[in-house]
Amino acid sequence: MKRLIDLFAGAIALWLALWRLVGDANGWLALANAWAFWLLLKGIPLGTVALWRRSRALAVLWAVGAGTMFVQRYGPLLRRIFAPTPAQPIAGDKLRVVSSNLLNEARNLDETAQAILALDADVVLFQECIQSHCEQLEPSLREAYPHRAWVPYLPSNMGLGVVSRIPFAVTGIWQDIGLEPYALRLAMALPNGPLDVYCIHFISPNHQIRRFGPTRLLRTREQQIRTVLQEIQRHPRPAIVAGDWNSTEGADSYRRTAAQLVDGWIEGGVGAGWTWQRLLFGQDVPPLLRLDYLFHTGRSRSRPVQVTKMRSVVDPQVGSDHCPIVADLIVASASRSAEISTESE
Repeated sequence: MKRLIDLFAGAIALWLALWRLVGDANGWLALANAWAFWLLLKGIPLGTVALWRRSRALAVLWAVGAGTMFVQRYGPLLRRIFAPTPAQPIAGDKLRVVSSNLLNEARNLDETAQAILALDADVVLFQECIQSHCEQLEPSLREAYPHRAWVPYLPSNMGLGVVSRIPFAVTGIWQDIGLEPYALRLAMALPNGPLDVYCIHFISPNHQIRRFGPTRLLRTREQQIRTVLQEIQRHPRPAIVAGDWNSTEGADSYRRTAAQLVDGWIEGGVGAGWTWQRLLFGQDVPPLLRLDYLFHTGRSRSRPVQVTKMRSVVDPQVGSDHCPIVADLIVASASRSAEISTESE
């Protein structure tokens, strides 16, 4: 037993060094980094036990060092689990946004449609929205959501979809050659001004992995994320970008995104926010990773954006391996921006 603890602690220490020094240097390391929260959570006590038998000073040094790193990186997660603090809402246009990865398997979506309607969202963004999903959801949701756009992609059985109570125009679709669309931009007409909404589904680490390999998939996903971030940066309008990022907080791409945009869950999330893996071999399992996000431009535009509450919907389980996310947000008026700026000084 002691030997197993030593081996596991040593492996985690090696991974931790690589994670801190080289980050997502290749696809295989990125897959390990995706589990950084759980590796650290297990590695701190195991490393302390393994070192205690040899040097108590080293054991304490490991516990303090690794523990500090864990708190620095995942402190927001712990606060959202144990002490969520509601944001003080600003004045502006209120909006409820739902993002849901439907899973690209043909099946009856009657329960899914009812679950979506029960969330009472203003805008719903779908990923892995295949042709048969579009055909079922169109009649089920059109009465509640008069504005809709479906972008199924038959060659890889993927697709994106949007249903909305608010009028919008599709102003951009991004797609790599030979792959499904990964981003759909909507210009949405809110009472206080326009809002850009990006529905995204960045490429999965196991998408056609035999064809591409894990490192090429990683670089493709990173480039897709950079492209969307550059598009947001190019425009002065407030924006939200939501969907399946296929990345966790342990990824380099998450750090780059969080440096430019506001993570809505960090701002107003309740609970751990984990959304995947909800379904495994046809059986319900508790989600352990956060792959689905809503980011926004925060106060970097003339009309600030704020998430007042965000959660993941674990139940009911309706046949997807992802949990939907629900975000209540406010887009302030331009005049309110000056007041917010003054209050923050």
